[in-house]
Amino acid sequence: MSDVKQIPTTMIDALRFRAERTPDKTAYLAGTDVWTYRRLLEESEQLARALRGLGIGRGDRVAMHMTNVPELILAYYACFRLGAIAVPLNIRIKAAELHPLLAA
Repeated sequence: MSDVKQIPTTMIDALRFRAERTPDKTAYLAGTDVWTYRRLLEESEQLARALRGLGIGRGDRVAMHMTNVPELILAYYACFRLGAIAVPLNIRIKAAELHPLLAA
């Protein structure tokens, strides 16, 4: 057996790798809210389960129309977890302009 460490090959694998090794280290800060790697992994997994419950799966597109908030990071990782395609939409686009984009 080789003692070679497994190197993460996907974004969700990289998050899991980090959360396993340094779960309480800070992944990022949102104002005064501290997000650890454990919290980021747990909450992104929870969102992935919710999206799966809505029928989202591998190859599906998930539109994200939000500012630079923690939920945006969670949405990306949830998409990575499901194999879905994250589709960020410009927040300057108004609701009436979004309809044709989302109907496609």
